[in-house]
Amino acid sequence: MIGVVLLMFTTWTMPFESRPVVIDGAFTDWSDIAPAVTDPVDDAPGSPIDLGAVRITHDARFVYFEIETGTTPINLQGLDGTLSLLLDVDADQNTGVARESLRGVDFVITFSPESSKPDRPRQGVCVENTMYERIESPYAIGLLQAPTHAATRFELRVDRDAAWTAGSRPSVSFLTRAAFRGKLVFRDLTGALRDETGVFTHELNLTLAPTLGQETDPLLRPDGETIRVMSWNVLRGKILKQPEVYGRIGRALNPDVICLQELTPNVLEEDLAAFLTDQVGGGRWSVTAPGADQRTLRTGIATRLDLTPITVAVPVGSGATGATGATGATGDRVQFPAARIQSSSRTMLVVSVHLKCCGRIGGQEDRTRIVQADAFRDALAAALPPAGALIVTGDLNLVGSRDPLEHLRRGLDHEGRPLEIADLLQLDGLSNVTWSDARGPFLPGRLDWLLYTRSALDFRGGFVFDSNDLRSKWLEQHGLRHEDSTDASDHFPLVADFSWR
Repeated sequence: MIGVVLLMFTTWTMPFESRPVVIDGAFTDWSDIAPAVTDPVDDAPGSPIDLGAVRITHDARFVYFEIETGTTPINLQGLDGTLSLLLDVDADQNTGVARESLRGVDFVITFSPESSKPDRPRQGVCVENTMYERIESPYAIGLLQAPTHAATRFELRVDRDAAWTAGSRPSVSFLTRAAFRGKLVFRDLTGALRDETGVFTHELNLTLAPTLGQETDPLLRPDGETIRVMSWNVLRGKILKQPEVYGRIGRALNPDVICLQELTPNVLEEDLAAFLTDQVGGGRWSVTAPGADQRTLRTGIATRLDLTPITVAVPVGSGATGATGATGATGDRVQFPAARIQSSSRTMLVVSVHLKCCGRIGGQEDRTRIVQADAFRDALAAALPPAGALIVTGDLNLVGSRDPLEHLRRGLDHEGRPLEIADLLQLDGLSNVTWSDARGPFLPGRLDWLLYTRSALDFRGGFVFDSNDLRSKWLEQHGLRHEDSTDASDHFPLVADFSWR
């Protein structure tokens, strides 16, 4: 049986001359990198993709691609058609297969592959290993993409050292030879060729050597008086089903405020408060998570600071009625849990949100997220005092357009400015991924966001917590295990430190 051998890494920092690209959708790392190939603007009416420049770079661990896809925002993992990245990983035309006028193709990465079920839309990513004639998970090559939401420009990352074995057959390494070749091809739903790039070649430096980082504890809070806020989708109430792992993570991260998503009806406020007080500690915890009598997932807020529960009223007709976290209707309003939290004689309004999942740009799910975001934004504007401190965080499910995020943050800071986005990276500093599930076809992505009023709060730093990013030294110091994050949830906690302005 053919098995996939995945190489596990601890956290790395790279020498200056081989500084890695951060997969965050910001593209600041690409400004000095010349295109490997540039496809001219095409006259292809109705085509969602018009390929442009493709840039490539690498370091000791990864190869990075930046791809321009035209002027219309698209979801790479939800296309009307398929975008294929064909790779001749050894730059040898005599190995692999001939595909799309390219000889020697060893791997094909396909975005939005055709579903085996004809009634399902194309979605996700698959990887074809032509040597072994099998389909691999994109997780097998460490594939990342940013941004997760629709865009006209994307950056990708693949693991150079991913390897496959098949009995006595020779192992296949991914991108460890001196050079590789490739091209991009887009075909529409009928299979017709709509666009393609020319063939590109990229030479790899085989002598780069990574060095271990994390000389100081990456979980330390900044100096001075701060408030640590954590947001976490706990995967259908697992927080009380796996108290040991959630307790270990809670103690290590040491938050003052926790915003939770996907609480199940059986997670009662008093049980959650008792668990946090006993397992996380630092004082007596209070919880507001109304709606335990509703047969739906909901959100909640917990803190060891002074908490005053409130409800944010959202109109029933807004489309937000089906939002995860809503606690049921009262008259013509849906109640949404929030809290006023007091620290150092000042008060902030904290809201934990969970928008509609799934879909693609322009689809029903995306339209619902926009309506929900508008409704929540209007309700928060009414509940927020002038120049007040506000934190809005949670699982926004931005797998369609970016519009729900922009609608939610619009005008909620002082003088009508939008809420600030806390740009949080994983502890290795290499991506802003907040969700991952290797059992499915979708790539790891940024689904969870944290917004705040910059006029009232100073952002002192933060991170996305994945226990796999920690060196053994820090795992042992904090009583954690490498597998804790994966065992706990498919979402990673967001952690942000604030001080009062």
